[in-house]
Amino acid sequence: MAVTRRKAAKPRGQRGKKARFLHKPNCTTCRKARKFMERRGFQLYFRDLAKDKLSSTELEKLIGNRDYTEFLNSRNELYRRKKMKIKPPTRREAISMMAKEPNLIRRPVVVAGRGPRAVVTTASYEARRYGVGSAMPAARARRLCPQAVFLTPDFPTYREVSGRVMDLVRAHVERVEVVGLDEAYLDLEGLYSPRAAMRRLLAEIKAATQLTCSVGIGPNKLVAKVASDAEKPAGFVVLSREQACARFASSPPGLLPGIGPKTAARLAELGLTTLAAVGSAPERTLVERFGSSLGRELGRRARFEHDGEVSSVRKVVSESRERTFDSDVGDPARLREELQRMAAELCASLAAHRRSGRTIAIKVRLDDFTTITRAHTVSEPTHDLEVVGAVALRLLEEYSPERPVRLLGVRVAGLAPTDAVAGDAPATSSPVSSARGSARQLALPV
Repeated sequence: MAVTRRKAAKPRGQRGKKARFLHKPNCTTCRKARKFMERRGFQLYFRDLAKDKLSSTELEKLIGNRDYTEFLNSRNELYRRKKMKIKPPTRREAISMMAKEPNLIRRPVVVAGRGPRAVVTTASYEARRYGVGSAMPAARARRLCPQAVFLTPDFPTYREVSGRVMDLVRAHVERVEVVGLDEAYLDLEGLYSPRAAMRRLLAEIKAATQLTCSVGIGPNKLVAKVASDAEKPAGFVVLSREQACARFASSPPGLLPGIGPKTAARLAELGLTTLAAVGSAPERTLVERFGSSLGRELGRRARFEHDGEVSSVRKVVSESRERTFDSDVGDPARLREELQRMAAELCASLAAHRRSGRTIAIKVRLDDFTTITRAHTVSEPTHDLEVVGAVALRLLEEYSPERPVRLLGVRVAGLAPTDAVAGDAPATSSPVSSARGSARQLALPV
C-alpha cells in the first residue's frame, strides 16, 4: 500500500510570500539580505527590491555595508535614476460625481456645456465604452450614449479638489511639477522605498477624496507619462526605458506626447507606423523630412529618451481667451465687442498673475472651419488693456473675415514676470538646453 506524506503547512503569514519578496526563488543572496536586516532591526521593503529585479551583485552591494546609514545610502543610489509618473484620479467627471451625486459612480457620465455647439470636456470610462470622448460635440455624445448623465463643468470644485490632492502629494515629495488640474510630475530622489511611498500616497488620496490614481514610474518623464496611461484607471506601472521600448514597440507614434495627427501622418508617408520603426529609422531620413531639430527629437522620443527636468515652477509662455458662438456671427460690430471683452478678461488675468508679454495674436475660425491666426509683436512686454485691445482690434480689422465667424479668440505670448520686465525682451533659453536636467527625478501626472 502506497503511503503519501503531506508536507507540513507553512505558517499563515509565510504562505505565497516567496515569489513576492525574493527576487528569484531559492536566492541565497536574498536570504542573506533578509537575515541581515532582521538582525539589524531594519524594516525596509523587500517587495520593492523584488519588483526591481535587482541582480545578486546589486543585492550584495546593499548587504555588504554594515553601517545603517551607508546601507540606506547605497540603496538610495540604486534608485537615484529612478523616475516616476503618477496620475491621481482628479478627473473632472469623478470630481463632479463625488461632489454632487455620489450615486452616479459606475454610471456613464459626461461633462459638457449646455450650448448647441458645446463639446465634451471629459467622460467616465463607462461612457467611453460607447465611443464618447473628450472634445467630441456634446450632441454626438448624446446620440452615442443617450442613457448617460450629462453634467455641466464646475471648475471651482475641480480646483478645490485638485488643490487638496496636490497638498497631499507635496506632503510626501518635495519637488512636484503640476501641469494641470489632474496631472503632475514628481521627483522621487531621496525616497528609500519609492514604490511603498507612492502606495501610501495613493491610499491617503483615496481616503481623503474617494478618488483613485494611475501611476507610472520610469527613468524619465516620458516613460513615466506613457506608463501612467497604460493601465488606467488605477494602474501602477513601473518600466525601464528598455522595457518601455519593448512594450510599446508596436504602438503608433501618436501614443507619445508631442506627436500629433499631422506628424503621425507624415511619418506614415515614410512607412513609419510604429514606435519601433521610428526609433530604428536612420536619423538622416527623419532630418530630411522634419528638419534637424524635430527629426532628431522624434527618433529620441520613439526610443523613450528624454532629458526633461521636474521643476517646481511651471513656466507659462502664453495665455488666451476664446469663444465658440452658439450661432455664426457676421456682424463686425459684435465681433469687435466680443474681442474687446475677451481682451479685458485676458489682461485682468495677466495683471493678477503679474505677467506681461510682447506678442499679441487673434484666432478666427469661420463657418466652414477655416482657421487663421494673426499676430503682432510690440516693443515692450505689456498687459495693458489699451495696448492689447488696440492691437487685437487692428488685426481683426486687417483680416476682415468675409464669412460668418464661428470662433474668435485673443492671446498674449512671450510671457515673463512683470517684476522681471525692465524694457528689454525677456531672455529665453533654448528649448533643448532647458530640457537638459538632472536624471534624478520622478514624474507624476495627476
